[in-house]
Amino acid sequence: MADLTDKQVLIGTAKGLLVYNQESENIVLSAIHFNGYNVTMIFVDERSDTWWVCISHKHWGHKIHYSEDR
Repeated sequence: MADLTDKQVLIGTAKGLLVYNQESENIVLSAIHFNGYNVTMIFVDERSDTWWVCISHKHWGHKIHYSEDR
């Protein structure tokens, strides 16, 4: 399992899920997931390293997505 406490930062925004990684002394944007969607909540289950993400669709309401491989 990956240790996310000091290596990654996950940020939910109105335009997607931003993933920042720590590389040496710098923090860089490494990925954008759910581009264009409103990510309202993120949870990382450290037991299984599963990412849980809540997305708010204006028409369809809230949806929960999960990924076991990030």
